[in-house]
Amino acid sequence: MTGAAPFTPDSFKPLLQKLIDHPDEFTAQETRLSFHHLAQKEFGGATPVQIGAFLMALKYSGKAHDDIIISAAAEVMRSYAIGVKLEGSDDFVVDIVGTGGDGHNTFNVSTSAAIVAAGAGARVCKHGSKASTSSSGSADILAALGCHHPPATNAPLPKIPFVFLAASNYHPAIGALASIRKSLPFRTIFNVLGPLLNPARPKGMVLGV
Repeated sequence: MTGAAPFTPDSFKPLLQKLIDHPDEFTAQETRLSFHHLAQKEFGGATPVQIGAFLMALKYSGKAHDDIIISAAAEVMRSYAIGVKLEGSDDFVVDIVGTGGDGHNTFNVSTSAAIVAAGAGARVCKHGSKASTSSSGSADILAALGCHHPPATNAPLPKIPFVFLAASNYHPAIGALASIRKSLPFRTIFNVLGPLLNPARPKGMVLGV
């Protein structure tokens, strides 16, 4: 998706300045514009330095936990996602997911829980990624088990108990930001956004925070 106006590092500067100088006045619309900049290919909308500064400003202003800001950011990032269709879409499909980055290098519990739930009869469509701010992400765990993640497809996903959607395949914009997130010594708004961006839009979610 692209907006009516070009998104460039120069047009991102005043948004970043506003967030730093007047975080309490930073609006949902300014958040949408900011995330359009972050979503551009090859850092065409904002430089890595600008993105790092933006994520830090969101965190230390408290805006990374503001529900209005999170909702606006999720709206934009979903618009860039590759959509997913599920066979048996009327089924009650659930995602079991955590926000990651607890700072204690604990084991990725949500992936194990998702596999157990699927084995017990639930239909799970798990959405996740490699670790950015923790010791292991869901993609890391599944790769260690020998499970490979096929690329995104327009074909409906089969009606089976467990499906995994690698975020980097369905959210190219988020995948491009992974190296920046990994270089930062704190959790970012993407730890909260990730669970909200499952492209299959499951009807249920168990979210660990």
